[in-house]
Amino acid sequence: MNMKIFETSDFHQTITLCALGFQLVKVNKSDSRRFIFEFESTPEILQQSENYFQGKLRLDPRIVLLNSKLVKDRMYEKNQV
Repeated sequence: MNMKIFETSDFHQTITLCALGFQLVKVNKSDSRRFIFEFESTPEILQQSENYFQGKLRLDPRIVLLNSKLVKDRMYEKNQV
């Protein structure tokens, strides 16, 4: 099955999407030393991404901080999936 991918290099957007319950599928390190974060592309993630950029989201700060640590762990694990 071929899954459509939603990609972002925005670290804070990635944390927010994870805090909203979207699963981070893969983390890639590009040649320019930037990280590319991959999620399954769905209408919901596209809408929440738009809400993120429009400043329409309100999240529990504890959940955001926890997801920040989880995303950082994924960024620096040796065998990234």
